Amino acid sequence: MTELQPNASAPERDHSSELRAADQLRERGDFIGAKAAYEALLAHGENAVVRCRLGDIALRDGGLETAEKHYTAAVASNARFVWGHFGRARASARLGRIDEAIAFCATAVALEPDRKALTEFLTTLVRQRDPDTGSQAKAGPDTAAFLQLQFRLADELANARKFTEAVTLLAEMKGHYGASPALLCKLGNALTGSGKPLEALECFAEAQALSKDFVWTYVGRAEALKALLRHDEALADLDEAHRLLPNSQPIRQRRAELQLSLRIAEKVENGPQLRCWPAEGDGIDAPPAGRASMSSPGTSATIPSAVPRCSPKSPPRPARWSWSALSSRATGRTCGPRSRNRPEEA
Repeated sequence: MTELQPNASAPERDHSSELRAADQLRERGDFIGAKAAYEALLAHGENAVVRCRLGDIALRDGGLETAEKHYTAAVASNARFVWGHFGRARASARLGRIDEAIAFCATAVALEPDRKALTEFLTTLVRQRDPDTGSQAKAGPDTAAFLQLQFRLADELANARKFTEAVTLLAEMKGHYGASPALLCKLGNALTGSGKPLEALECFAEAQALSKDFVWTYVGRAEALKALLRHDEALADLDEAHRLLPNSQPIRQRRAELQLSLRIAEKVENGPQLRCWPAEGDGIDAPPAGRASMSSPGTSATIPSAVPRCSPKSPPRPARWSWSALSSRATGRTCGPRSRNRPEEA
């Protein structure tokens, strides 16, 4: 008799929720907790994404060799995972091994040739090679060109809606290069995109403390405030951005769109103005207030069909009935030439 093994054919457990929880710890700045959570996930098996997350944390903390080991393990787990190759290139560049960094980055470009930031990163690495020795770098990753390249990569990640990766890269840059208004604004925008507007506001407050005239601080903070439904504060920030940079078409467009949204919201909140009787000046004799029916001695005819239904206020239009027509319908008497409103005789 064959022994039953109930777990042998059971589907593998989905660990996506644990991965999201670890990512949230990292985005909140709890790198120690995030590292422990990622390492716990590795107990269920190798995972290229988890290895790259651990490599990012190690790279941020300055553990370049540890980061390189994690990225290498990510590539071993999934040879087509582009961020594993790119991580190896970043770690090798920080270690001064430019030739290795070029080779790893070239592999990443081969996997995703349309990703412009990877191509530019590879071009920057090639330009750093010293022509005399062929291997030593003339400038390390602290150069302005290297910094701008990482900025462009963060922008591309955000444009592709990979906000978690963008937050990771920008947080690493902040730890390595220090805070600046531009870096903090990009980090705040990525946090807003990842659904963390309150943390984004902290970044924008830090950026404003460094420079009160950096216009994109107000633009980014307006987006975070809009995500929190604080539209009046967002409009105030866009007004200040427009004052600092009045010729910017993107700022004017965002400001106009928000102003229009606020006007529409105010109109909806106040509700439509209803009219149950024609307004004065519409060319119609309105009945006395409170009079809902008309009758004559011996009759009790009501005229609901002659009363216009309640509807939102609209521009006046030519009258198609008159008060005399109403009287004739209610009493059955003719007050002049036959009108189209008069009921047909049987």
